[in-house]
Amino acid sequence: MDLLNGSRDDVYAFTHALMYVTDFNIRPRRLPRRRAAILAEAEAALARCLDEQDYDLGGEVLLAWPLTGRSWSPGSGLRLPCSGPR
Repeated sequence: MDLLNGSRDDVYAFTHALMYVTDFNIRPRRLPRRRAAILAEAEAALARCLDEQDYDLGGEVLLAWPLTGRSWSPGSGLRLPCSGPR
């Protein structure tokens, strides 16, 4: 995903592909790429969403951690203003 020049739709495509490939983590499957690479992109996408105050899309990006079976990272700990207590 091109985080600098890509569109908002590219980030949506990333989040929706992750939802699809993980089946919402109901029946975990093998990921098509390393989990660390996916979550690094998610962390960068979340920073972009926060910078652009795009909290709707940021909320979808935050799903990357539970969808891949991981706890939120320190970078995702920034979270959205409306995401509740830390």
